[in-house]
Amino acid sequence: MVWFLDSPVSSFGRFFLDGDFVDWTERNETYFNTVLTDEDRQKFNGRFNSYHAYVARKFSTDEGEILDHEWPTEFKTTRVYKTIGSVAELLGQLRAVSAEFKEIIERFEPGIHKFNPVQLLKPNGEPYSGIYYLIAVQSFLDSFDPDQSDPEIWYKSKLSEHYQLTGPTSGISEFALRKTEFEGKHLWVEKKILGYNWIVSDELRSAMADAKLVVPKMFKMKVV
Repeated sequence: MVWFLDSPVSSFGRFFLDGDFVDWTERNETYFNTVLTDEDRQKFNGRFNSYHAYVARKFSTDEGEILDHEWPTEFKTTRVYKTIGSVAELLGQLRAVSAEFKEIIERFEPGIHKFNPVQLLKPNGEPYSGIYYLIAVQSFLDSFDPDQSDPEIWYKSKLSEHYQLTGPTSGISEFALRKTEFEGKHLWVEKKILGYNWIVSDELRSAMADAKLVVPKMFKMKVV
């Protein structure tokens, strides 16, 4: 079995924090203006916003290696959260995981995914308790099989090669994944399913449950 880890970004809460990274935009802008060559800047039509969006996409796609200066180090929330999940969406599909979740991921897939410490701050600058890391998942697979999935619950985007759900997230249980493509993997992103989707192996899910991690709802997917 494999599981879809939902990303509840429709409303702010312990799994989706309202706030912004501290000095991240400024650091990237300094790099854009002082380190990149004119030729490099022209790849982004000379526009910093295009470059900054490219940097953000690196955390949820396989577009390129994340450079040291591109990792945000602090995230300040706009209000105080009583609890924060073991995984939380921050901004632009950048996600933070607790130290406990990081340890479990690395136990199953050592050296595969990228992590960097991030300090979560309250509006007054006081740090939240707990240790968190930004994560960049590094496994991107193409195991979705539309022919063996329920045709009533998906459609293909006219603008890209991505497939999308037609209804609620629970419909993901009728999305079929080919076992031959993901066998031996424990955490990955499906390249053809729209969005920053995390797919989790049954073994990893069991370890998360044993550790009592606080995570969004997970949906079992179809394996063929």
